Amino acid sequence: FKLGYTDRVIDFNFSALDFSSPTKNQYRFKLEGFDDEWRDPGEFRTATYTNLEPGDYRFRVVASNNDGVWNEAGSSIPFTVSPPPWQTPWAFALYFALFMAAAIAYIQVQRRKRQDTENMRRLLQEVSDARDEAQAASKVKSEFLATMSHEIRTPMNGILGMAQLLLTRELNDKERHYAETIKRSGDSLLLLINDVLDFSKIEAGKLELEDRQYNLKATLTDLGHLMMESAHEKGIELKLDLPQDDPLLVRGDEHRLRQVLLNLMTNAIKFTDKGEVSLKVSRNPMSDEKSTFYFEVSDTGIGISEEYQQTIFDTFRQADNSTTRRFGGTGLGLSISSQLVDLMGGEIEVKSKEGEGSRFSFSILLHDDSVSESKATGNAAVSANAAAKRADRSKAGTILVAEDNAINQEVVSVMLESLGYNVLLAENGKEALQLIANEKVDLVLMDYHMPVMDGILATKAVRELEEADSSRGRMPILMVTADVDRQLKETCVAAGVDDFLYKPFKLEQLKKALQKSLKRPMLRVV
Repeated sequence: FKLGYTDRVIDFNFSALDFSSPTKNQYRFKLEGFDDEWRDPGEFRTATYTNLEPGDYRFRVVASNNDGVWNEAGSSIPFTVSPPPWQTPWAFALYFALFMAAAIAYIQVQRRKRQDTENMRRLLQEVSDARDEAQAASKVKSEFLATMSHEIRTPMNGILGMAQLLLTRELNDKERHYAETIKRSGDSLLLLINDVLDFSKIEAGKLELEDRQYNLKATLTDLGHLMMESAHEKGIELKLDLPQDDPLLVRGDEHRLRQVLLNLMTNAIKFTDKGEVSLKVSRNPMSDEKSTFYFEVSDTGIGISEEYQQTIFDTFRQADNSTTRRFGGTGLGLSISSQLVDLMGGEIEVKSKEGEGSRFSFSILLHDDSVSESKATGNAAVSANAAAKRADRSKAGTILVAEDNAINQEVVSVMLESLGYNVLLAENGKEALQLIANEKVDLVLMDYHMPVMDGILATKAVRELEEADSSRGRMPILMVTADVDRQLKETCVAAGVDDFLYKPFKLEQLKKALQKSLKRPMLRVV
């Protein structure tokens, strides 16, 4: 018979068929599959088993009569204890199947993890390679820009310089017209070159703003004077509404702010045939150190439709193709201006209506140093007196021009001679070093790119020469270059360069740069 897995208790009752002396009958029993030996029930005629494990069993019992004779065959009964469902062969088969499935799943997961890890490693490697390629491409682009900047600006310096020098001569009307045309064309080409190079630097993330003190009021006034002639030629009125503070000393990038305002005012005049163009600047002090400056350029020109106002600051975009045909331009100016203002922490906004005019505005936060106006004014007066004295002394000064381009040598030489300086020429850094060692030189205009020995190596050699000879003072060295990369400037300063003169430069820029550098006292024993 079979017992279910829930039958926890089983009793066996037994008796012998010998009734002559039943009290003397004896019994032994054994449950095969559970008991190892026969068991004596004593005076009881029953055997009880509990919690038997699933399996096959046989209960056996033997008896003896009152004479002690045992019936060894006895009696037996087989039975089976059924296992619970979870211990059946089918259950174990299911367990095995589940185990195998789990093992296979685990192997697949591990394999997938290894594959994912390999894919991630490959992806990271691809990203790393792409980053390296991008960095290499950026470096090549930067080097290309630096080279192109030098190669383009160097001949432009010769063209503009010669045109400017030519205009200082006595010319008849036709000759003066030719020279002025050359200069205007050169200025336009230089503006285009600067826009392209600035755009490339911004795109490459290489353009960084300067942080130095300047007189904002003077900058704005100079800008107004510069634009006055263009406005007058078109018969329109130019209005300036500026803060009363003078000097208005702030810290920031004067060149880039001037560039933005120049672009906005140039466009305003270009697109206005009648009426007026105005520049309005207001100041809102935020603390003792900073003020918010609001700039607004408005005009009564042709205006911009609402459709094109959405894309007016995009690269290479103008209001429409007819604008390009009628007024010219590349569409880079406003894009560059917008990105420059963004670098300064502001945002250009435009409000315009076709046929009524436009208004471009932005606000930026600047360090405001005008609180020390009186002190600055006093210093400015002292500096002006010192500059006047230096100008008198400069007439006897000697400037060494280290430049490999023959045209630029001639242009710079004529400029320097017109300012009253004596000029020495060197075609490379090695020749410049020899002249410095043997001649009395007050200042060096050192070109960055030169054969044999470039400007950096020559500057280092000059500083080593000064250290070796205690009788020599520190001679001002101006690096003449078309490159404005910050890393290049840091390299030059580390080599011993005192200041920079960027190509192409005009006579007034050269004069100011020399006056600034020659203010340093020189200790020289001759």
